[in-house]
Amino acid sequence: MDEVNQPLLHHFKLNGEEALIWLRQCRSEATFPDIIIVDLNMPVMNGLEFIQLYGEEFLAGYPDTKVLVLTSSVSGRDRAVIGQFDFVRDFVTKPLLSEKLARILED
Repeated sequence: MDEVNQPLLHHFKLNGEEALIWLRQCRSEATFPDIIIVDLNMPVMNGLEFIQLYGEEFLAGYPDTKVLVLTSSVSGRDRAVIGQFDFVRDFVTKPLLSEKLARILED
């Protein structure tokens, strides 16, 4: 981010399937996001499924997009599974406090 006080434009999707559809639209409009925050526990398509498909479909074209996992899970197994995806920048346990989000955006 160039300016500290720049407003964040965000889009909320209910599940991974909706998010993939939106990302395809972003790609076609050349408006791909800088950061994607994924919840592991989503209906229809969960966060792990989304991350797998995101890696296959979008990673090569958008290697600088930050992908973060936000979850209420403290499971070591979840961390290990997500850790297999090198492009996932962080595994954040809820709640996501503004200070943590600011640090993520600065990186």
